[in-house]
Amino acid sequence: MLLNPYFSKFSCAMSEARADAFATVITMEAGWLQINELAHGVTVSLRLKRQAGTGEP
Repeated sequence: MLLNPYFSKFSCAMSEARADAFATVITMEAGWLQINELAHGVTVSLRLKRQAGTGEP
């Protein structure tokens, strides 16, 4: 998986959740973009951090 150099850190974590639930939650805090997908009893979290000094807005 290729990530834009705008982001310097990537982590993925899985944990158990309710099988009948489905949701997408996107949050931005202190330079971190976090995307949580909840489906089929599993939560997948993607957390990206902006890389300092890239000149990107």
